[in-house]
Amino acid sequence: MTKKKAPNLEKKICDAALKCAATHDWASVTLAMIAKAVKLSPTQVTKLFSTTGDILPALVRQTDAEVANSVGKLHGTPHDKLFEVMMARFDYLQTHRDAILNIMGSVKRDPSLARHLLPAGASSMQAMLALAGLKQDEPKNILAVTGLLAIYAIVLCVWERDESDDMAKTMAALDRHLRRAGKLADILFRAF
Repeated sequence: MTKKKAPNLEKKICDAALKCAATHDWASVTLAMIAKAVKLSPTQVTKLFSTTGDILPALVRQTDAEVANSVGKLHGTPHDKLFEVMMARFDYLQTHRDAILNIMGSVKRDPSLARHLLPAGASSMQAMLALAGLKQDEPKNILAVTGLLAIYAIVLCVWERDESDDMAKTMAALDRHLRRAGKLADILFRAF
């Protein structure tokens, strides 16, 4: 369970965790390893994070913050705005590709790690919708968040295999799935 954290210290620990994950399988990354990378004592790290699994939601929050900082004023259709926001997310992931792939591999081998990521993922997709100006009232918001989380998971698997510098396959998959979801949302949202 995570404790209340100082934002700068959390970011430093997250950066160190990504650095460690870039060269090690996430399952082999320890709090002591992260503490050494960030030049803190293990006790200082464990005051903020009880386990390496507890760092995973912080990594998601850091990604959200980086996306929010990188996205400027958005123009165009709701699809265009959401596409731009989500591609900014994949652009950030690309800068930490080795670390993210190692973390993803560990989650696949140990699905119990998903318990740290799913709630953070839902909050993250809500933040992405808000960045795109698409936050909805309940129950539409629940459907939108759930749908976007599903799209993100699908496209993340495409990104995992997309080794191109321009992420063309990732962009195409994101565009295709957002368009399909938009058509479905038009049908579903008429009921609310």
